[in-house]
Amino acid sequence: SPFQGSTMTLSINGARVLLPDHGFAETAVTLADGRIAAIGAGGGGKALDAAGLLLLPGVVDLHGDAFER
Repeated sequence: SPFQGSTMTLSINGARVLLPDHGFAETAVTLADGRIAAIGAGGGGKALDAAGLLLLPGVVDLHGDAFER
């Protein structure tokens, strides 16, 4: 991961995030040190506007053809 071994923080804002036991919710996900550090309000650092996109933590897309459909 490009974040491992660093203190870089990235907030992914506005995506529809797949949450355990809650389905999809529009929220922010903050990454720090290569891991999910927080779900909810953005955690500072660099920010990525992901409005209108899906964020599926832990899902590995091995093929990718029409996955988002």
